[in-house]
Amino acid sequence: AATSGQYTCEPGTNTILYDEDLDGNADESWEFSECWYDDCSEDDDDEDDDCTPGYGVAECLDDGTFMHNDECDSCDCEMDDLTTNSGGQYTCDPGTNTFYIDEDLDGNVDDDGEFNECWYDDCSED
Repeated sequence: AATSGQYTCEPGTNTILYDEDLDGNADESWEFSECWYDDCSEDDDDEDDDCTPGYGVAECLDDGTFMHNDECDSCDCEMDDLTTNSGGQYTCDPGTNTFYIDEDLDGNVDDDGEFNECWYDDCSED
């Protein structure tokens, strides 16, 4: 594979030089002990690549508890308490179907979004 000159080697040594911005100065270097080829045949599938078609459900309880499950056979399935399971990182507003994520639990919302109460994922976007 072409590297556009980002990866080079130092002649007579086992040193690889990496120049990310191609300014002529190595940003990183490391040594290798042998030559090998990796055909990636033993790589595990990434979790992001796995998709099972099915329904997802979400609900915001009156107290701001975010209930969720994305592995359902229909819109009528049991949901997990995502607020409790995340240690309080996920909460919601029942009046707007908006969920909030506070990743570091500092009281400030790090991310938010609206959710539907039921949806179907056919895995066509994976």
